Amino acid sequence: MSDDQRRRISCGSPAFLGNELAYVNDALERGWITHGSYVARAEQLLEALIGTTYAVACSSGTSALHLALLGLELRAGDVVIVPALTYVATANAVRYCGGVPEFCDVYADTWTINPSSAAARARQVRESGRHVAGVLPVHLYGMPCDIGRLQAEPGLEDLWILEDAAQAIGAGGTIDVRGNVLNAGRCGSLGDVGILSFYGNKILTAGEGGAVLTNSERIAELAELYRGQGARTPGLYHHDVIGYNYRLTDLQAAVLCGQLETHQQHQQARRRLAQRYRELLEPHALELLELQVREIPGLHVDPVDWLMPVLLPIHRRAPNEISLREEAARKLDDAGIETRPFFMPLPFDSAHYTGETEDCYPVSADLYRRGLCLPLHAGLEEADVDYVCEQLLEAIR
Repeated sequence: MSDDQRRRISCGSPAFLGNELAYVNDALERGWITHGSYVARAEQLLEALIGTTYAVACSSGTSALHLALLGLELRAGDVVIVPALTYVATANAVRYCGGVPEFCDVYADTWTINPSSAAARARQVRESGRHVAGVLPVHLYGMPCDIGRLQAEPGLEDLWILEDAAQAIGAGGTIDVRGNVLNAGRCGSLGDVGILSFYGNKILTAGEGGAVLTNSERIAELAELYRGQGARTPGLYHHDVIGYNYRLTDLQAAVLCGQLETHQQHQQARRRLAQRYRELLEPHALELLELQVREIPGLHVDPVDWLMPVLLPIHRRAPNEISLREEAARKLDDAGIETRPFFMPLPFDSAHYTGETEDCYPVSADLYRRGLCLPLHAGLEEADVDYVCEQLLEAIR
């Protein structure tokens, strides 16, 4: 196939492998397309998959974060420790509640939250006389955080933990040591509450959608209350609190049910393609690029594969000062390959700008400068992966 004939390779595309269309048609034929029976079914499937007592489906991963924080009863002025390297919604949701996100750095190998950095930031906040309520770790690019160490880190032991597992549905194997009880489970079930996202480029999708996951009856009840405009009994028009319209429709939930029923097929397809990436790229590791570490020493973890993130060397060319990451992304785009940069560290982003320098978050800053996400989704073929790797290595050589 010539370059002119080759189809454009998207960074992330949905794949429908099961009963999604049949379930949507069924919902249409029933005539009940808002919040209904498919939502309840999706919640049951999520509870079974993740292993929590409750799953509260909602309109997006961002609304799930907001509902989770409302369920945790975050108060105005309370501080939540957030990794600097994450999508902006993680910190936005804290602001929705009147809370204050304070940022910490991440590990240089797994790229997930560094408990020592989180504890140091918590100490600084307390010394300033402010209250730290919790920690919001992110299972970045499908790699589980070390939740056990986060819970045991001195200075963090009494804080609640809200897991952002938007990019990591189905990942697991980390260890919960709260109360000295060891418990291996899936991401989203290891802290006090977790969230998922079903946006169009996620591992499983409903186009939009999210879920709050918890074993706490109170958190689940509050999430349900705020999800439906603050009414405990829908249809009676009595509202206990000022709520939100964060409901998932039955049409979206019908798609999600089909996705959840075939989640193993999605995971296997992505894992096979990610393994192919690693086979082709690992021989060039350190010399030309770096890959995310997929292990935590001393723990058994089971990552999942969302996108395929790589780190490129720092390299600038005068006079236009184009970074190698930008140059590689441009060349891949010319070759018909869509990519994404890593997230901008939130302390440097306009919406959450803190005025701090890169020295305060050296790992996050370095990852942002060098990070590029390659295409990965269940609709890819191995030949696509081969082509992407060929073009990437040519671009950075």
